[in-house]
Amino acid sequence: MLVRNAVKVAERLRIPMAVIGIVLLGFGTSAPELVTSIKAAYAGSPGIAVGNFVGSNIANIFLVLGFAATIAPFKLYDSDTRRDGWIMFASALLFTVLAQVWPLDRAVGGSLLAMLAVYITITIRDAQTSMAVLGEGQPKALNAQVSPPSTQHERYGGNLALPLLLSFAGLAGIVLGADFLVHSAISIANKLGVSQSVIGVSIVALGTSLPELVTVTFAALQRRGDMAIGGILGSNIYNTLMIGGVIGVAAPVDVPADIASFDVFVMLAASAVLLVIAITGHRVRRLEGLGLLSAYGLFIWSIWPH
Repeated sequence: MLVRNAVKVAERLRIPMAVIGIVLLGFGTSAPELVTSIKAAYAGSPGIAVGNFVGSNIANIFLVLGFAATIAPFKLYDSDTRRDGWIMFASALLFTVLAQVWPLDRAVGGSLLAMLAVYITITIRDAQTSMAVLGEGQPKALNAQVSPPSTQHERYGGNLALPLLLSFAGLAGIVLGADFLVHSAISIANKLGVSQSVIGVSIVALGTSLPELVTVTFAALQRRGDMAIGGILGSNIYNTLMIGGVIGVAAPVDVPADIASFDVFVMLAASAVLLVIAITGHRVRRLEGLGLLSAYGLFIWSIWPH
């Protein structure tokens, strides 16, 4: 609701389609993680705040991609994923290194947001160049996720009140859901006697990754490997740079020792796997999908107390 109606508002305000597709949709896929992590940081729960987006990145690759490939194997056709693959891996590597030596403070957060701004600028420029060369009206990601308006009048005209209202309603739903999620996660951790970091990288991360699970699975069923991989790459880039950056600037926290010593390295390893898939255009078959799912199961088994 948030994304679709925000797109309608942007269209009627004559915002370029490349900006809508890259900025709005990129933000939309990471909105649950962003709101949840901010609420957790303000609630004094760094394990959930940081563990949420680190665990979400792991789940996006091992669980979401693995499940989608098991349902419907797919192959890449889009060379743009190579660039995003390197950016995704570089952002994961940077955060892994910083987590060892530096708290997630305003300096780190500002640097991550600056990198996000550079990424968005480059991506919008490339998208506009591609549209000019190919004569397309909008980016492929937007074509796939948001139904384009039928007429020019519908695109730029009409009342803004309803889509604005529905956008805020969608955002309110995310905020309310995040509030329930954070407080329930803290309660679960206390009742089970496990660390909040474990809950953050597992239960909370799984919950905030469900939108990606649905969209990537549908892309795989349509044999759109570029959409499936591209969606995960974009989500992971936004998770690391946007969520890590906003937390650092708005509510600085220390990266919990258990996340810094183990979970970020699992995220880096998963990112390396996805990078190989992105730059080689390798067909992701059911066997590889099962392997990714097994890796996620092993990760969850390893972090939970026995």
